[in-house]
Amino acid sequence: MVRQIFVLFVIAFLGFLIFKEIVPFLSGILGAITLYVILKKWMSNLVARGWKKTWAAVLLMVASFIGILVLSSTYCYYAFFQNWTGHCQF
Repeated sequence: MVRQIFVLFVIAFLGFLIFKEIVPFLSGILGAITLYVILKKWMSNLVARGWKKTWAAVLLMVASFIGILVLSSTYCYYAFFQNWTGHCQF
């Protein structure tokens, strides 16, 4: 019985350590899941129209990258040059 409790304690401790080390990556994981959910329908629509999966994925990745880059750079531009109270550091 003591051996089983010790094994459960070791497993719980290792689970805690793994979770503690993964915390910095959670924002990236959640962002990837969000992009997957948002772009899933568009991907299936492009494939249904006859696009190859590779080219459909490349198009959606480039479009999302450009969209995110344009939005964040516009925000930083206005935060820096228009004296908004933004958090962009230059």
